[in-house]
Amino acid sequence: MLQRIRGRIRFEWRAALPALLLQPLAALLATKVPLVNTFPGFVFMVDVLLVAYYAGAVVGVVASAEVLSIAAAIGIQHVAKLTPADLTAAVVIAAVGGIAISRAFLRERAIRDEAAASEARYRRLLESTFDAVVLSAGDAIVEASSGFERLWGYSPEDAVGRSLTEFVAPSSRARVRERLAARADEPIELEIITRDGEERTIRVVAQNVDYQGGPARLAAITDVEAERSAEEERARVQQRYRALFESVPVGVTLATIDGVYVEANDVYCRLTHRARDEVVGHHFTEFTSPGRGGDPEVLEAILRGEQGPFNFESELIDADGHATPVRVSVAVVRDEDEAPLYTVTVLESIAEQRQLEAQIRQQQKMEAIGRLSSGIAHDFNNLLTVIGGSVLLLESSELPAEARRRVDEIGMAAERAAGLTRQLLTFSRSHEPRYDELDLNEVVEDIVEGLLRRLIGADVAVESTFAPGPLPVRGDENELEQVLINLAVNARDAMPGGGTLTIATERSADAAVLRVTDTGTGMDEGIRERIFEPFFTTKPRGEGTGLGLANVYGIVTRMGGTISVDSAPGQGTTFSITAPIPEAGVPEKVSLDDVRADASRAARVLVVDDEEAVRRIAGATLSRAGHEPVLAADGEEALGLLEAGQPIDLMITDLEMPGMNGLELAQRARATYPDLGVLFISGYPDRVLSTASEAVEAIDLLEKPFSPINLLERVARALAYT
Repeated sequence: MLQRIRGRIRFEWRAALPALLLQPLAALLATKVPLVNTFPGFVFMVDVLLVAYYAGAVVGVVASAEVLSIAAAIGIQHVAKLTPADLTAAVVIAAVGGIAISRAFLRERAIRDEAAASEARYRRLLESTFDAVVLSAGDAIVEASSGFERLWGYSPEDAVGRSLTEFVAPSSRARVRERLAARADEPIELEIITRDGEERTIRVVAQNVDYQGGPARLAAITDVEAERSAEEERARVQQRYRALFESVPVGVTLATIDGVYVEANDVYCRLTHRARDEVVGHHFTEFTSPGRGGDPEVLEAILRGEQGPFNFESELIDADGHATPVRVSVAVVRDEDEAPLYTVTVLESIAEQRQLEAQIRQQQKMEAIGRLSSGIAHDFNNLLTVIGGSVLLLESSELPAEARRRVDEIGMAAERAAGLTRQLLTFSRSHEPRYDELDLNEVVEDIVEGLLRRLIGADVAVESTFAPGPLPVRGDENELEQVLINLAVNARDAMPGGGTLTIATERSADAAVLRVTDTGTGMDEGIRERIFEPFFTTKPRGEGTGLGLANVYGIVTRMGGTISVDSAPGQGTTFSITAPIPEAGVPEKVSLDDVRADASRAARVLVVDDEEAVRRIAGATLSRAGHEPVLAADGEEALGLLEAGQPIDLMITDLEMPGMNGLELAQRARATYPDLGVLFISGYPDRVLSTASEAVEAIDLLEKPFSPINLLERVARALAYT
């Protein structure tokens, strides 16, 4: 209500003072000018309305009072005879009339202001949308925007009144005249001439309008060259952005704040096994494992206004339903008011890292098994040495036939137990290979009969054929076992429904050949070319390391051999290993009597071992061969015997003993007796040798369990060099 009253009693202070100062003139006009002073009320009313129109109703009322007072002072008869009621009526009429005409003024001014504002908005819109705007009547420019100077180099004032064709290149003037004549309004591109004489291309969109009652043209002009340059720059920026977006070796996505993807690079699409249009427009939860990762929590944190960046691990689910572990980093892009606009997410696959971690864990397990196995093997091999040695030292004449048969069975069981221990250590320890001449037939047969049939399972039939006679190769028996077991396990995995595994040895010219054949699923050419690559595997994630065949390839290569594969989908697989046959051939087996010492080579031998049974069996073996054994339970006792001055031709010592180990004993003994020969024995030498210096790499070592024949052969060899 108050606002409405204020509007009706408008007060224009800039116009009020001049209006009030002019009131004496109005009074004089009404009283002194002939024909006018006859009707002074008419003059008063016109004066009041004019003042009210320009200065407001209040000023009009004051002006009426002022002019009436001045007229009365001058002594006009008509005014002097006015009664108070007449004056009141005059003021009321002046007030009502002033309010009415003031409101009319307000409406008129509002219309003018709105028209001016509308014109200003329209001009700003045109100038912000186009590079220049030109209004022309006929051929002459009537008005031009400030952009005219940017395009042509002429100020808008210089352009007004001049012909349009003056600013158009000669090649485009004919078309300009035709369009003006036809009043055409289709967009057109023209060549113009700038103030500097440069030609440039513009695009014109013209509209027919009325100007001061006549036809006119309003032309909106765009600088095509600038537009094209800007477009080319945008294209270059977009190309650089796309190149960067696609070249990074990680998945990158852009998403709305609520998690809907608006862009994704090729790496992300490959991780999810989806095309880009299958990703863009979809919510991120469609590609993540439910209940895994921090995506939902991050979304909530972003919506709460947290700054980030946010780092966590999650899983991507591809189109086939497989999960890929990823490391995720989310950054929030914000506007100038720090309001979140969208998110940029970087995703890096950590599948290979997880696989390596699994392999490291497996390696650590194997190392733990190796440490456990070494302790077991040390004690177990001591027992097997005693069992096997006792059996061989028994004379056939000392036992009846039935007892002799039972003793032979004990000896065979001891040999198989020694083989099982050796196979266990093959899988659980890392050791330098010890190459000897071996009978490939014997090695393969021992593995097939001793371990392979139990390892493969009952649903796979194992068949074996062997080349006639010994088939010599030079290699490490443990590594050959590892090769055959790896190939057999792969063959079993290729026959999930059962099948036949055939292992065969052949002699080919001067080479020995081992073939491992299965009736499984086979391989295509792409897989065949990669099977020996480290970490390549066709097994499901988490079920294979991809190192088995790579190790096989390395072992065969170190033997000087070659390995090849023949396979086709659905037709099984054959691995063929070829190794050279050594000239020396396989050493002939000897009996205990063959290695008995003659009287001239009988020696005094110091045997040092913390296992009493091993000392006794070694002493008995040496005695049967004509040597004189001296037994010691540890290094301190052995050094005491040496320091007592007893002559010793050869020392046999266990590598691993409580207190002083065999290496330390040998070093201290040779400090006093430099020419003392030493033969080391051990059930698991790697544990001690791995911590020894390089100076002991070439030690003379006999591994437990050993037979009496092995012991005497090595003793004879050691004595030959002392």
